[in-house]
Amino acid sequence: MKGLIVFDNLNDIIYMKCNRSFSRHIHRLAESQGFSCDDDSNAPNPNVVMQLFSPLITSQRIMINHFSNPYSSITCDDGITFMFDEYVGYLFIAIGYDDKFWLKRLLSVFVTITKHVCGPDVSLLKSSTKANKLISSVMDSWYHLAGKEQAILVEAIEQLRVNNQVANACIKTLTEATDKIKHALSYSHVHALIMVNHRFLSLYSTRNASELLASDILFLSLVGEVLERGTIGNDTDRGSFITVRCDSEDSDDDLEIEDQFFSPSSSKASETASVLSGVLTESEKASITSSEVSEISSSFIFLLGKQKPHAVHISYIAPSIPVFLIYEVGNEYLNQFMLETLLSLCSLQDIHIRGTTDRDVIHSAVENVDNWMKKLNDTLKKKNLSGLNKAQLNSVKLVFKKWELIRKKYQEYLKSHNREALQKIDSSIDNVVALLRCAYSSLVLNDSSASVNHDVVTTVLRNVRESLINYTDVFRNRALRLVHFLYIDRITHRFVAPNLDFSSEETTNLTRKKIWSMVQFARNHLQEGITALMWKDTVFHYSYFLWFEDLSGTPLKPKIPLSAIMKSLPAPGVLTGDFFNILLKKCFLTAPSHKIRCYELFCVHLALVTNSCVLEQNRRLTATIWEVTGVPTNPLDFL
Repeated sequence: MKGLIVFDNLNDIIYMKCNRSFSRHIHRLAESQGFSCDDDSNAPNPNVVMQLFSPLITSQRIMINHFSNPYSSITCDDGITFMFDEYVGYLFIAIGYDDKFWLKRLLSVFVTITKHVCGPDVSLLKSSTKANKLISSVMDSWYHLAGKEQAILVEAIEQLRVNNQVANACIKTLTEATDKIKHALSYSHVHALIMVNHRFLSLYSTRNASELLASDILFLSLVGEVLERGTIGNDTDRGSFITVRCDSEDSDDDLEIEDQFFSPSSSKASETASVLSGVLTESEKASITSSEVSEISSSFIFLLGKQKPHAVHISYIAPSIPVFLIYEVGNEYLNQFMLETLLSLCSLQDIHIRGTTDRDVIHSAVENVDNWMKKLNDTLKKKNLSGLNKAQLNSVKLVFKKWELIRKKYQEYLKSHNREALQKIDSSIDNVVALLRCAYSSLVLNDSSASVNHDVVTTVLRNVRESLINYTDVFRNRALRLVHFLYIDRITHRFVAPNLDFSSEETTNLTRKKIWSMVQFARNHLQEGITALMWKDTVFHYSYFLWFEDLSGTPLKPKIPLSAIMKSLPAPGVLTGDFFNILLKKCFLTAPSHKIRCYELFCVHLALVTNSCVLEQNRRLTATIWEVTGVPTNPLDFL
């Protein structure tokens, strides 16, 4: 039984995704407690779920607002675990029989994907069909690939090694593509990225473009998987899932069910276009229906990397070889100030919900909001914001007007310390947050220019495809095989590993399961502070090492025991927070973090090999990888 649910600050459900067993369980509970329930519906009624979860949600809100000590998880006697997280006042819950580590990772990835698609406006989960379906599709893709793709397993990006001639051809082509986007569309912050089967091939970014993080690239890889495959292939271990729309109006359209997650995908392009409904524009759907998925000319979505809105166009040089054009849209100052204003206002709303009466805390929060409001107002007055209509400007002016009234009420409280003054703000602050979210969606996430840009982007992507189509066989060449290893640079989050042929039944049934089990075993021990580990079963000998070096390659030992700091860290990976960067900073508090490197190595040998032989081979392996990548080599001291 599995489920993902999002509650807003009024404890209404705005998003729900679950499997069949969860739905049946809700139906049984509803009947036992006398709730009206449609027996013919596969999807649980959101109103019924809200009633059933009300005591749990109320308890969690009390723990958050009055004790600042929320539940991280709750496990029932029957083994069901509830995992909790919160983002800008919205409560995210994962439910299932899985172990806590897996549920925590599932929930954290869900929150991260929501941030990428919705930014600070999580209400888009309810109000935007496009955002709702995109998040559901990307979660499907992640869930599917988490059991099949090494990059998703270890949350790092595999670097595809090619010769200098091919690498230079890729960079030259991507440079030309970004230059054309800059000159034709007047967007100065542009990235162009090529991946091959989820492996990183080439990236070019224009000057001053914000860094494309490892988590952003992994997210783009998942989006590319969604657009190419449509529905994901059948996976009997995952089961069938349902996405439930939680619209505010009561109608037959309120529940839009994507009937089978991980069901066999059809080769018909028309069915793929149906899956992508709400993600693509009408013209893009038409282009898909006229050709196979592997020949998509382009598609268009919004990416919110680093909380900045980006347009992302994806095309395919060949099947499983996507090229991404990513550029920041809108006015840079307007985007930043609207975001910071909204986040500061949400923080003030959170202080108000918690019932805080400390004048210093309230004064600081009010001043922070007021400063950002003034910067936003100045930007609207001074900057040349072409493309904004009167209705959009009026929506922001209404926010300023409402905020001025609230600010005066806070000033009254700060002078008199009269709690009745705070009570007058109760509904007002919720109202101004809602107004600012609407204004943010209208001004920042307004994609009206997408259709205008489509022809230019299509031409650019077609040129990229024509320039690199002859290199596709080179891109697909596989690395030389070992039994298996994963070598990960945890500063860049790039990894080197032999490719696995999962088309072979023998490999699928033995090697893949062993590798996935090895990584999970090592991750569990890493969270206990263990960074050097060797173990074996009847078939293989496994080893795992995490270590630190300075820039000269000299091994460094942490200043404090790792077991003492692990509880405060996120789950190992980058999607839910850069675990390794945080770990590095906590282990070396006084040393500059940019002068320290962090690496991971997973190795699989035959079970007959000795520990000393494994250590020696691992030293040689890491030295060889350094030589291939062109970085000075030093033998590793694992002990």
